Amino acid sequence: MKNVKSTSRDPIETTPKTLFTYSLLIKGAGGEFMIGAIPIEAAKYWHDRDEKDLSCYVNSPEGSDLEPAEEEYRLPHWHELDHFGHENGIEEIQSLIVEDAAGNKILELDSAGLETCGMIRDVDFSGRGDIDNTEDGIIFSRTREKGCCVYTIVTDAPFDPAKLVLNRIDMWDYVMISDVLYDGVRVRFDEGFDRDYADFEAFVSGV
Repeated sequence: MKNVKSTSRDPIETTPKTLFTYSLLIKGAGGEFMIGAIPIEAAKYWHDRDEKDLSCYVNSPEGSDLEPAEEEYRLPHWHELDHFGHENGIEEIQSLIVEDAAGNKILELDSAGLETCGMIRDVDFSGRGDIDNTEDGIIFSRTREKGCCVYTIVTDAPFDPAKLVLNRIDMWDYVMISDVLYDGVRVRFDEGFDRDYADFEAFVSGV
């Protein structure tokens, strides 16, 4: 009788990887930033009006007393005016703190420390070329909020500060942290600034 080799394989036991979870807290100020295009005549119209009128109008355009009688000067809500860019960013950093799952602080840096350690990386703003080449008017809108942004880092090895990178962009003269990466992967964003402290402004350019 011939020997018959079994084609079945014994199951291989694998040990689950140990995952490490860390909270990243960035205290400071920032908000939501948008750059959009509007007809040049509308840009001229709002440029000649009080800047506060434009801010109030695009923040709540429907039924506003500030709505122009001429339709060509009317604008949508500022959330729709993001043709060139829409970023949630951090302008001012007071401190960056990393805590482990037990709440133990394992890293704390102020803004000067972030610059010194090389954790901030300058990257290009993708909409810059479109803004420079447009013949339309430009509208810039932004909220300004304060408090603490919270991110979650999940990794299969203990936290390594050298793997933490903050991408910084220059969004039309507004410099901000736009992304947080750990080991080349975007970090999960869990909680933003407190909008109870938010201000809002909008202005036009290119006229």
